[in-house]
Amino acid sequence: DNITHPMDVPLVLFPWIGAPQLTVEQQKWLFVLIVEKNKEYNGHNLIAQPQFMQFLEQEEEGVCEAGSDRLCITYNGEITPCHFDLDYILGSIGMPLDVLNINRERFLKIGKQIQPSCTYCPNAEVCRSGCYATNSYTGCPLKKQFTLKNYAYSNEIELDSFKTQISDIKGLLEESLIC
Repeated sequence: DNITHPMDVPLVLFPWIGAPQLTVEQQKWLFVLIVEKNKEYNGHNLIAQPQFMQFLEQEEEGVCEAGSDRLCITYNGEITPCHFDLDYILGSIGMPLDVLNINRERFLKIGKQIQPSCTYCPNAEVCRSGCYATNSYTGCPLKKQFTLKNYAYSNEIELDSFKTQISDIKGLLEESLIC
């Protein structure tokens, strides 16, 4: 409030590598607080985590771009997929592009796997479990949304068909419990 509003500048919060992860409740509180302050001051503050954009239902922007749309070149010419993770080196300036691309594709396949706790989230394929460098998925408020819709989505079941089956089973149980 005291910094961004009077100066009319956006605030971007980045995850802190090595810091304890926020709980789901803490992360949800922070997400809601940012949204409320943006409404109150007509601001454009955000949290630099894919799941924050998913929380805002901005699916196309809620993507970790590390290795796919963004690379980081360090002061000594090393190329990493993300400025948060300078230890994962894809290559260096001057190396053949085909080798660099093979390393980048390997990173995308191995380094950005969907975490088991995100299995039922319909945003998992886009978000890829949030920021891989900070394991920020552990505090994602979206992962607690275990709903019939999310279960059907993750198991590739047509929702209407699933609801019909549940209704049929419910009817069968009601009939069989009558004495």
